[in-house]
Amino acid sequence: MPVNLKRIKAERIAKGLTQEDFAKELGWTRSHYARREQGTSKLSAEDLEKILKSLGYSISQVEDFFYPRCSRKRTRKSIKFTFMNKKEAVKNATNH
Repeated sequence: MPVNLKRIKAERIAKGLTQEDFAKELGWTRSHYARREQGTSKLSAEDLEKILKSLGYSISQVEDFFYPRCSRKRTRKSIKFTFMNKKEAVKNATNH
């Protein structure tokens, strides 16, 4: 599951911290932190743990920082099937 980087950014901003301030709190440079917050560099499990602790979260709350498992692709597909009539649904089911 991908990490919700927008949630991390929102939590940082809610604490009133700039990227510079938060990076110093983590012992990192601003650019090191910014690349992780923007998703241009991978966020390791250790990095995520350090960020969560600095934001005041425990490791048991880590799931709050991941996107849910359902994908948009499935959601769009199920919406498409919702609007089909019975004949179209049967035809589509037999073609797959």
